Amino acid sequence: AAAVKGLGLPAVKRYEMVQFLEQLLLSDSQQATAGKRQAALFTYEALFRYFGYPFEPYVVLIAPHIVNAFDDNQSHVRSAAERAGSTLLSNLSAVAVSKLLPRIIESVEGRSARLKCGGTMCLGFLTQCTKRALSISLPRIVPTLAQLVNDANPQVQKLAAAGLENIAQAIPNP
Repeated sequence: AAAVKGLGLPAVKRYEMVQFLEQLLLSDSQQATAGKRQAALFTYEALFRYFGYPFEPYVVLIAPHIVNAFDDNQSHVRSAAERAGSTLLSNLSAVAVSKLLPRIIESVEGRSARLKCGGTMCLGFLTQCTKRALSISLPRIVPTLAQLVNDANPQVQKLAAAGLENIAQAIPNP
């Protein structure tokens, strides 16, 4: 990520960084490749920290892979997904949020408890976006989180309640 920062944002496309990192994330789930998946998630996080808003078009492409990483068997990969998701999703524009929201909501409707937890966490991260992005996405986020408060998994319930609390704190209207 630091080398790409030195070369500039066009190097991401020139050297096909996103495709390379996607291959690392989509590799089989053996222990030997868990480090590769974790490294790919750390690289996504670092690239977004370096480039910020200009890197946003790539975030729309990689966010589904980050959400799917929450369902990984290795806890350190899930932790890296949480860090990357927090960094990427809490700083998006309204356009990017509107493009990502259907994919995140789709992950919440899955069967896997870890994927539901990850999707719920991502919805919570979206509540930290700009007020404009949050106001546009609230009609879709709030009903989804309200349904997740009644989920069978207690961890999903807890994360959904925390997400609703974050929304309540972010809205200045009493």
